[in-house]
Amino acid sequence: MNSDPTIRLPLFVLREVLSKGGRKCKTATGKDGIGWSALSSLPPCSVLILRDLFAKRLKGETDHCGTLTTWCDILVTLIPKSRAPDSVDHWRPISLTSNLQKYTWAVL
Repeated sequence: MNSDPTIRLPLFVLREVLSKGGRKCKTATGKDGIGWSALSSLPPCSVLILRDLFAKRLKGETDHCGTLTTWCDILVTLIPKSRAPDSVDHWRPISLTSNLQKYTWAVL
C-alpha cells in the first residue's frame, strides 16, 4: 500500500489564477523578472508543466524540496508619498517578490 499523499491540482484553478493575474500586468516584477503578462500568456502545455512541478514540490519529491533561494530574495524600496519628501513619514515601503512565488501561493 502506497502511503504517499495524492495531490492533484485542478487545471482550472491554475487557469483562473492566471486570468486574474493578467489584470496585474502593469505591476512590477520581483527579482525573478517574470511578469504577470508573461505568466498569463503561457500556452496550455506550459501550464500543465507548471502544475506538475507544483505538485512535485507539494509532495516533497527529490529535487523539489527545500528552500527556493530565489523566493527568499525580496527587494524593498521606498516610494515617496509627496513631491518633496523630507521625513520618514513621507515615504512608503514596497516589497517586490517573485511573481512565480505569488502565482504558486495563489494556486494553493
